[in-house]
Amino acid sequence: MEDTKAVKEILESLQGQIKTLGTLVDDTLLKKNLNELLFDLNDSSQQAKSEILKCRLVNAYAYVISSLYFSFLKADGNNQQNDHPIMEELRRVRSYINRVETIQQKQETHKKKEETSIKKAEKFINSNFGENRSREHAAISRVQFEGRHKRYSDDTTSAFKNTVEISKDESYRLRQKSKKSCSRKASRRHRSKERSRHVKDAGHH
Repeated sequence: MEDTKAVKEILESLQGQIKTLGTLVDDTLLKKNLNELLFDLNDSSQQAKSEILKCRLVNAYAYVISSLYFSFLKADGNNQQNDHPIMEELRRVRSYINRVETIQQKQETHKKKEETSIKKAEKFINSNFGENRSREHAAISRVQFEGRHKRYSDDTTSAFKNTVEISKDESYRLRQKSKKSCSRKASRRHRSKERSRHVKDAGHH
């Protein structure tokens, strides 16, 4: 009597699981055909990701169908030694699933490396060329030019101004001297002409 009750509970539980499975199959595998689902996964902006998703969908279809058939054989009393051809089919599907997982892991690793490289590049640019960085960390700073540029002091500037003033005075004296020299030359020429004129007048008399 107790054995009958236990079997009945198992059957009821199994019936509930089968009902849940049927609902899931109706909502996923049978709601749309495979071609429609594959078309929904098309994404030209992310071609590689789209192809991976398609492969996963096809593998999922194959695995679900093979698993359902495997369960049917077990429930029907067949394949007790796991020597039915369905076992080979399950291994084949599983190998495809592993391949896709490997490819996906490589893509994720490559993506992480790219993101890391981008972050390093951004950090380098901000560190060396960023607008908000401090002056002491600037790529070209005032410190690099210390000792290379001589700045005139007030004394030097004053001496320069005095030199300019002296140069102005000297220039004025040179101009005055030049004017006097020209005046003397003109006077000598005038006196020479006067003497020549007096000599000519004396000859006529």
